[in-house]
Amino acid sequence: MLLPGDRVGIVGGGQLGRMAAMAAIRLGLQVMVLDPDIDCPAAACATILPAEYDDTAAIRELSRRTKLITIEFENLSAEALRAAECPVLPSPDVLTICQARDLEKTFLFTHHFPVPTFQFLHPTSSTDEIRNAITKIGFPSVVKTLRMGYDGKGQRKVMNEPELKSALSEMSVGIIYESFVPFIREVSVIVARNESGECQCFPVVENIHKNHILDVTIAPAPNSAQIENQAYEIATGIAEKIGLVGLLCVEMFETESHELLVNELAPRPHNSGHWTIEGATVSQYEQLWRAVGGLPLAKPKMVVHEAAMVNMLGDLWQNGEPNWENVLKEPGVNLHLYGKREARLGRKMGHLTVVGENSVQRALAARKSLTTH
Repeated sequence: MLLPGDRVGIVGGGQLGRMAAMAAIRLGLQVMVLDPDIDCPAAACATILPAEYDDTAAIRELSRRTKLITIEFENLSAEALRAAECPVLPSPDVLTICQARDLEKTFLFTHHFPVPTFQFLHPTSSTDEIRNAITKIGFPSVVKTLRMGYDGKGQRKVMNEPELKSALSEMSVGIIYESFVPFIREVSVIVARNESGECQCFPVVENIHKNHILDVTIAPAPNSAQIENQAYEIATGIAEKIGLVGLLCVEMFETESHELLVNELAPRPHNSGHWTIEGATVSQYEQLWRAVGGLPLAKPKMVVHEAAMVNMLGDLWQNGEPNWENVLKEPGVNLHLYGKREARLGRKMGHLTVVGENSVQRALAARKSLTTH
């Protein structure tokens, strides 16, 4: 069990590591973060161990100086993490499944969780194998690289055989070729599970993307009563089958018949859970430490009827520093900046959270006001 004064480790010092570190400090914990950038966002609130993520010796050093290690993102070396001399939670086995789309999709399919129809293809696939896959999947369809995809990177919609073959040649590690789902919206559930098998789910949220990057999260997802139990059952079922100790975000498509299909898994805090800092009785970041640290899980409940989170990308900086005064003077608008030095197009630089009535409209208006001088 984690106790005040214990030191915990995080591999990855981006915004998720930063907010996880802040939650750990509130619980009286000390934090050490492994990151190649000594000025990463988490540096403001943690001791940085500068090293590459796949540096086995550095992972071992981190483990000797901490009681347990957790992760900020999944594109890490599971083998390097296995060198740790303290618990790594979620385990490298969970990470191995979630960082490879073929293993993840196979896991979901094998355990009878609902997923779109799919087929794996590789650059060495024969013409007959490709044609058989087309017969099974058809067009339009979606192709995704098997490795290193996030925020829409490494995936695209394809409309015909030449586009499929072009994607296959470009994604050299192979692809998942799956049916295009005419979904009505994207939703997600964050589930926490501890070593004793206890699970707690955060409310179902609706996620709206722009250019494949999360733009707005609405909590709870409007009109979600008819899918709530289904979503919780899927999320807790996956957490149990995969042997999760920690947090897992389950991203899903809701179809026109209000059935859910699992899209992707993320075994860590998630962008769609930022709203929990102000909008829930426990944040996803505190719940993470409860789950991995042997502490009682909190039962997440909303503190108000609705909440919304909007991302702030580097695009907002293109005409100069945003007008922070316009946001800070708005009652109920919560500003979170990640401390990143360079604002680039499409880069997540911060977010705004609004709780209470008309939260989505107020959050969008507040973000728009940042470019008004």
